Amino acid sequence: MFLRFAAITWPRCPAPGKRATIFVAARTRPHPRTLEAARLGAKVVPISPGYLLVMQSRAREYCRNTGATLIPFGAEIPGAVEAIAAAARLAAFAPEEVWCAAGSGVLACGLAAAWPKARRHVVQIGRDLTPREVAGATIHVHPRKFSDSAALAAPFPVDPHYDAKAWELCIAKRGPGRVLFWNVAPLARG
Repeated sequence: MFLRFAAITWPRCPAPGKRATIFVAARTRPHPRTLEAARLGAKVVPISPGYLLVMQSRAREYCRNTGATLIPFGAEIPGAVEAIAAAARLAAFAPEEVWCAAGSGVLACGLAAAWPKARRHVVQIGRDLTPREVAGATIHVHPRKFSDSAALAAPFPVDPHYDAKAWELCIAKRGPGRVLFWNVAPLARG
């Protein structure tokens, strides 16, 4: 049995007068998520060179200069793990195995807090992760680069560069019992 849950965060700021500012790698053709963020009202700041460390540095500098609040890569902020765990527990489902894509490890920590007895697996997309960063989950490294799409299409809306790769490895390596696949960033179909 597979269940999927989506935790989607768009740059909509509910408080009046608030606007998300998103730092992205400069590209000739912007990523669909970048275009969607701009459409929803975010201020998009392209950074060149688009290395993660450079973008993080520019974002910190922007926050110092403007008084903005920084939400770092992976939303690694106080309360994030607890909020993810609380959202996961709303499913009222006890999986025996949990799979997700992992870029920073924050989601994996939240899912571990929700289901500490489940066998947990993360598919590393991007930077190298340590078992500590993913709360002891088994780390699977996807062989394709982030910029390459997954080879297998998922039967639900999914980001081909992120969650689809986790879906591929989940399908290939899942164990017996109730398996939960957490789809972080589905792209709209069509």
